[in-house]
Amino acid sequence: MKKVWIASDSIVSPLGATTFDNYEHLRKGISGIHLIDDPIISTQKFFGARIEDEVYHPNLTKFEAICSRAIHQALDALPKHPDPKRSVLILSSTKGNITLLEEGHPDDPRIYLHTTASFLAERFGFSKHLVVSNACISGVMALIVGKRMIESGQVHHAVIIGADVLSRFVVSGFQSLQALSPEICKPFDVARKGINLGECAAAIVLTSEPESLGVQQSIRISGGGFSNDANHISGPSRTGDELGYAIQQAMDEAKI
Repeated sequence: MKKVWIASDSIVSPLGATTFDNYEHLRKGISGIHLIDDPIISTQKFFGARIEDEVYHPNLTKFEAICSRAIHQALDALPKHPDPKRSVLILSSTKGNITLLEEGHPDDPRIYLHTTASFLAERFGFSKHLVVSNACISGVMALIVGKRMIESGQVHHAVIIGADVLSRFVVSGFQSLQALSPEICKPFDVARKGINLGECAAAIVLTSEPESLGVQQSIRISGGGFSNDANHISGPSRTGDELGYAIQQAMDEAKI
């Protein structure tokens, strides 16, 4: 079976516009979370992480702009770009261009994830594209899907872009569940009060031929797995059996 390697990556987030910037700020304990007071997104103030620097393009939505920026950086980090005819672009997102609905453009075709994926693929010259949209697991699932497409010989390279932006639709949804924290979140604290939402775009290039892209074999994705709790619309299995099953799949595939 073909081995699948990570050839390059890029992160555009409130902490920085590159993977390096994000890593350095994390090491220094810098947070991208702050109090957001924007009536367009929410009538209530809330703590979240928002990309404030100028990433916009007159012909792109904010979602498309941060996706494009992350893809550009991941591709430009490679000495040689992957052959578009032997590659797939995988868009991993929960809501994509949902802001078009809020901006009064419900009939814009790019409000649909598959249309956005097609738009981004065409923008970068890729002939194949795919959407993985499965809530919080979308990013990891997209990596596994890309890995399996490479292993099965469908493609030689996979460019995976994961992104979401803050919007009234998303924020109001979590507010209705009373899931947002009234302060900066403390996810591992016994006194935690909820979550903070944020926006980000991250791109990863997977390949079975790192030498064709001018890079060395470095980080390999050796195994992965998923399962379905089939338990509750917003609550995980009480037993954790399905989580354990996914972990076991990944370990078995990686032979560890």
